[in-house]
Amino acid sequence: MPDAVEFEYWLTADPATKWTVPVSGNTATVSCTPPRTGDYGMLVRAKNTAGVWSSTDNITWTVTNDPTVSSKEFQANGRVFPGTFTFDARQPGAAAFE
Repeated sequence: MPDAVEFEYWLTADPATKWTVPVSGNTATVSCTPPRTGDYGMLVRAKNTAGVWSSTDNITWTVTNDPTVSSKEFQANGRVFPGTFTFDARQPGAAAFE
C-alpha cells in the first residue's frame, strides 16, 4: 500500500483483540508467543496517511513442541554405518529424550 503508516494485526482465533504497529520502510516485525501448541492464523492490514485501510492478508503456522531429529549419515537416499543422530528439543525446559 503506498504511503502506509500503520499495520493492524490479529489472530484468527481472537478477532476482538487487535494490535497496531507503525510501518518502518514498508515493513514491521512483531513477536507472538502462542499459549499452546496447535495451528494458528494471523490476519494483517495496512493503513495509509489518508486513513484508508487495505484489504487483509494472512499467514498460518503450526506450533509444536516435538523434537527435531537429524542425521548427516542417515538421509532419504540411504544409510551409512556408523552414523549419528542429533536431537533438538523445542520444548522449553526439556530435560531428557526418550
